Amino acid sequence: MKNAITLAGIQFPVNSKGKRSTTETGQAIFAASYQHVDDTFSAKLMAEVKWRNHYAQYMPAMLHSAAKSQHVSEEIAEKGLASCYQQFEFIRNGQAYKLNQAMALFTQPLFRTAKIEGLSSRPKHAISIQHKGRTLSGESLREQIAVWHDKNIIEKSHAQDLLSMLGDSNKQDLSDKYFVLLGASSEIGPISLLLALGANIIAIGRENPINWTRLIALARRSSGNLYIPCKRRPDGLSDQQLAQLAGADLLTQTPEIGSWLNQFKKPLTLGNYAYLDGANHVRLVMAMDAIVTRLTQKRNDISLAYLLTPSDVYAVPKSVTQNSMMRFKGEGVSGLFKTFINKITLSALFAPSIVSQLTDTQGNELGVLDNLVPQQGPSYVLAKRIQRWRAIVSVKNGLRVSCNVAPATSTQSVMSNKFFAAATTGSESFGVEVFTPEAANALMTLQMIEDVCSDQALARGEALFIHGANHGGSWHMGYCFRSVLVPSLLVGLMQKLLPNCKAHRPLSNVGSQRHPA
Repeated sequence: MKNAITLAGIQFPVNSKGKRSTTETGQAIFAASYQHVDDTFSAKLMAEVKWRNHYAQYMPAMLHSAAKSQHVSEEIAEKGLASCYQQFEFIRNGQAYKLNQAMALFTQPLFRTAKIEGLSSRPKHAISIQHKGRTLSGESLREQIAVWHDKNIIEKSHAQDLLSMLGDSNKQDLSDKYFVLLGASSEIGPISLLLALGANIIAIGRENPINWTRLIALARRSSGNLYIPCKRRPDGLSDQQLAQLAGADLLTQTPEIGSWLNQFKKPLTLGNYAYLDGANHVRLVMAMDAIVTRLTQKRNDISLAYLLTPSDVYAVPKSVTQNSMMRFKGEGVSGLFKTFINKITLSALFAPSIVSQLTDTQGNELGVLDNLVPQQGPSYVLAKRIQRWRAIVSVKNGLRVSCNVAPATSTQSVMSNKFFAAATTGSESFGVEVFTPEAANALMTLQMIEDVCSDQALARGEALFIHGANHGGSWHMGYCFRSVLVPSLLVGLMQKLLPNCKAHRPLSNVGSQRHPA
């Protein structure tokens, strides 16, 4: 009881045993999302007694159902989000509130605003990307985009949008654009390029003077502006003093953050980039979603931005399905060897990523691509599904949404673990390209700008996530992620021990060799 009193902010609900069960909550939310679509399947899902261990087995079937019709997908998304808000609580001063109730109740002003003005003029060529020891800009960047497209590392729509951004200087002038970054210091966030292009950034992040010192210095060196929440009046303070005052907690100050953001009377793009490990990531996603919900209820000038993981289940177009299946069948001795290993391990190794096919109500032939990695856990899948649901519902309601698959990235958190680092490095021998955070951020930021500033009609339902995908080759690899984890780890460890040894030749590139025009 004492522990319950000390809780604050967004929390999982209490179950019948008086515990806050992350597993039960996630299972109930997924079951509720399908209740009106397939009651039998929903009941089967809810009856699963080992959800934490078996959740991944249900996701492809759920996606198969959702992909058949945009209306079914939208109903699933609406029911899933409704269940989230029925479940999650917001606790303040020992009192529990429904999350929506708290968002409407605690609206008193809490933060003051500090504006950090950039001191640099915008460079003529602000867009450059560091990629594997090379600095790419202008023609060299265009050529690299064509290479990525030809090798099926990125989808054609992503290549086209990148080239469109690079070819239009007007699109690169963001001096009149305002971006809210929820999780501004995130390693996968877009803040660096946005500031370089002169954008106005409204930054949300926890109190952390080291992070705020870095962000403030970044803004000063740029041609953009940075707006930060402070707990006291920031007038007349130095940048070092501002870093000590800055910060807002998404988990415990959610309603007040929403109220503070609403004071900016400019069209806003809300970027959802904050991350925490495990079940806390679900809480954080719910905090960001509560802010999104509150602002979109009060205003009609909001657009949204998300980044999706390649290690999930997606509906992919016929061209991807065919290419992936062709790669799975393989060629020559290498293909026969992988087929043999797949059979003797009962598909634990080198299993196909395309698990089913369907034709949707509009006549599109799609494949269900399963790249889930069960070790990530059910909380991670739930968190990413909430964001996908919000994107689907928002597009239905007429909002501009950027919600794109981003590539595997060598972030600090990944590379600091020697086994994760080895598996990440080794995966490149199986047709995946791992991007540095800087390169991935720049590419996905350009895609986001194109998405939210364009008037191009957005696909609805699960098809929304096909456009602009930079999956790093994982959609075309032929094998699901989890079935090449061990081989990737072994290859990565061998490469580390024997750096001059080519442990494995990369898969040949199968498919279109057209340049994205």
